Amino acid sequence: MITVTTEKFSVGQEYDQFLAELKVHGGIAIFVGLVRDFAETAQGLESVQFLEIEHYPQMAERQLTEIADEAKNRFELTAVTVIHRYGKLAAGEPIVLVLTAAPHRKAAIQGCDFVMDWLKSAAPFWKVEHRSNGQVFVDSKPDDVNMLNSWQKQKS
Repeated sequence: MITVTTEKFSVGQEYDQFLAELKVHGGIAIFVGLVRDFAETAQGLESVQFLEIEHYPQMAERQLTEIADEAKNRFELTAVTVIHRYGKLAAGEPIVLVLTAAPHRKAAIQGCDFVMDWLKSAAPFWKVEHRSNGQVFVDSKPDDVNMLNSWQKQKS
């Protein structure tokens, strides 16, 4: 299931629904990303009041579906759920939820990692942090891009 929404989600409710729909049990990996209340800068930590996220709806949903399908095939996952929010999100609010299931723990964890590395590096979402001293566009971090590249190398 892929959902792109402005609405808050309940991790517990989403997990219960995910579990109820599983046909094969084994391992489940869960990742929840929250809006940070700080930003790391060359000058130190800066306070973040909120994050604004924009996207192209059809493109985002199509690409999220493609990456979830790739994760299913690559790691033999039995299920994948991705919920990604957009709009104005306050510090501490959930941004993203990724749930993956597989017959074995390692595949579920790797699948979840794979989806998150893609979301952090290549997903069509644009983020602006609203800090105490102004607005800053949030770009992919080199470590996230390197992780995504390592997944791509493993595929070849």
